[in-house]
Amino acid sequence: MELRMAQEKDYTQLAEMKWLHCEEDDADYHTTQLVGADKNKFLEEFVEFLKEHKEYKVFVASDKDVVVSAMFVYIIPKTPKPNRKQQYISYLTSVYTLKEYRNKKIGTELLT
Repeated sequence: MELRMAQEKDYTQLAEMKWLHCEEDDADYHTTQLVGADKNKFLEEFVEFLKEHKEYKVFVASDKDVVVSAMFVYIIPKTPKPNRKQQYISYLTSVYTLKEYRNKKIGTELLT
């Protein structure tokens, strides 16, 4: 298992993971996130979003070339203060692990 920052080559896998997450939510919580949604269009939009929004840092765990877990962190600049270097805060926006890799502490390792 390799822990690393996501690369552009991972973006389609990350989009697929988000789609799977929505499928699970729809099934488990009776939500309707995917009703009327076009999967291919969504995948394209998600990949473009990641390319355009570099303020998102995506940490991934990969098993060979397969992204099995992802953690999306949004970096927010704090307002400047005198005599202090620019500082940032982070907001964890999303975490997802493929079903077959859950309960193996992969998410905990990413967070650490």
